[in-house]
Amino acid sequence: MKLLIKNIAIVATISCTLSSQAFAGASANIGIMSDYVWRGMTQNDGDYSVMGGLDYEMDNGLYVGTWAAEVANGADDIEVDIYAGFSKELSNGFGYDIGVISYIYPGVDADFTEVYLTGSYGPVELGIANTVSADDSSIEGDVYTHLTLSKDIGPFGVSATLGNYDLNAGGDRQNYQLAASYAIPKGFGDLTGAVDKLSSNGVTDDTRASLTWSKSFDF
Repeated sequence: MKLLIKNIAIVATISCTLSSQAFAGASANIGIMSDYVWRGMTQNDGDYSVMGGLDYEMDNGLYVGTWAAEVANGADDIEVDIYAGFSKELSNGFGYDIGVISYIYPGVDADFTEVYLTGSYGPVELGIANTVSADDSSIEGDVYTHLTLSKDIGPFGVSATLGNYDLNAGGDRQNYQLAASYAIPKGFGDLTGAVDKLSSNGVTDDTRASLTWSKSFDF
């Protein structure tokens, strides 16, 4: 997912999150996560994961991009995301982002595609993502919603996220995240620490803590 989406996926891991585009042009991002946690679930068995992506954003709000990270899937151990969408921030401060994203896992039949819509106003963000197609047809129709509250304090940022997965096969999952980020001086990227908790059908998993370094480049 693009950094904004992966910051739908880092981070929610700082989610997953989607915000309006601030400028037009091409950009790239790189980073490393001590644990790739997505919607409360580890994607790399608790191991570190290297990530990177490319994005192109237009003046009119359209964007396309790709993002990749190491995962533990028993095959090529990589996730590749491809996405496109439209985002805008209105004069009254309300922002929205609508798009489609495909999660691709080479070597395994686990690919799936979501359409998503996110709205934000001030410190509040509300989003929904619907799985519209998947190699595993049982997850088609899964719906993920999240609510994120965030605040910038100088070079620091803090956020709290509550997410809910309504599973088409039955049952649901909730994830909870607290995160804090720090913009390293002199353009050396950002450090983000996050604590995640996952509850599946009333059964709560262990707490997961992760640390992420990321850096973006404009062309």
